[in-house]
Amino acid sequence: MPTTGAGSLKGPTTVCAGDFNTYTLEEGFNICFSSGSFAVQGGTIQSGQTTTEVPHDVIVQWTNNTTAPITGRILYSQAYYDVECDFNKAPKISDKDLFVTINPNPSSVNIGSSVGLVISGQDYIFSTTSSNAVGFNWNVSGGSIQGNASGSSIRVRPTNGSCQLSVSVRAFATNCAGNTINSAQRSRTVNIPVPGRPGNIQGPQYVGAQGDFKNYSVTPGANATSHRWYFAPGAQFLFGGNTTGPNITIFSNTNSSTASTVSVVAKTSCGESAPRSKTITGGTTPPFGRGVAPEELPMLMPMEDTKVYPSPAKLGDAITIEVPALNDVVAVRILDIQGRLISNLTPAETTEVSLADWEPGLYIVQTVRQQMVSTVQFSVE
Repeated sequence: MPTTGAGSLKGPTTVCAGDFNTYTLEEGFNICFSSGSFAVQGGTIQSGQTTTEVPHDVIVQWTNNTTAPITGRILYSQAYYDVECDFNKAPKISDKDLFVTINPNPSSVNIGSSVGLVISGQDYIFSTTSSNAVGFNWNVSGGSIQGNASGSSIRVRPTNGSCQLSVSVRAFATNCAGNTINSAQRSRTVNIPVPGRPGNIQGPQYVGAQGDFKNYSVTPGANATSHRWYFAPGAQFLFGGNTTGPNITIFSNTNSSTASTVSVVAKTSCGESAPRSKTITGGTTPPFGRGVAPEELPMLMPMEDTKVYPSPAKLGDAITIEVPALNDVVAVRILDIQGRLISNLTPAETTEVSLADWEPGLYIVQTVRQQMVSTVQFSVE
């Protein structure tokens, strides 16, 4: 048997933000109803706030101002008498409440007015804002997203060879019907700058007489992928080895004491930095301190000292290098016509070198002795 008491309150206990819902006060058992009133937390009563009879309906609109589930509450206060309905007595009061979960139900998603940018090393950090989004959809051209791809910020690393980054983003949320809704789109395009200028060129001013060499270096330019070394037109010097790194070897190609300039720039596929330059000098006498006595100067051996044949040689064939009087030979090198080192050979009276992987052009064989240097040129067709 139902117990004597006030009526019960029924209605949905899980709702969507902004919804209108009906709640019903049912008649109690063995009571004499007097009056009742409603109050709501987390919403507003649209009709039926007070009543003098049961059953009775009240319509509530729940708040739409939520980005996460919150708890609403319907409060009902009822005045009633016992079944005898003795109105000479004070009525009894019964308070009831019903707790309601209000889920977010956005009809639109906001997004920041722009896309922010911070450069961190070689990565670019793009960001935006939203107060009611559950995630973000980013699209990137010219790079790849590193790590989290759905947050309010992303870290993008440019693709090798890319000189421009383009990003677009939309914020999104899900309403109570399970539908995804999207914000307006924000976009930003960034041109990737050329690398930073390399540091000052480190190395001596004086390179030496013909065949002598010195080493030079720079601190790489920021974000550089390579470097480019070059001489002023008419320089009497040659590069040895790779000219795309931060370190280089420079050979004197004559005994001229004319000063010249060596320069270097940092490179990426997007361009070159401003150059760094250094004045260097060759010749038999350094441009500083005391002169060198004639007996201390290296002698230039006749061209017949080292022989190379055949010349011209054919690609895929081999050349023969003959070096007489090996007792004082310290190095035998092959350079291209720009002075870049192609090969360091083990000194021998006769050496065969395959041309299988070579390219057509002019080359130089340089024989370095303790007090003498000779060079001989040959060609490959």
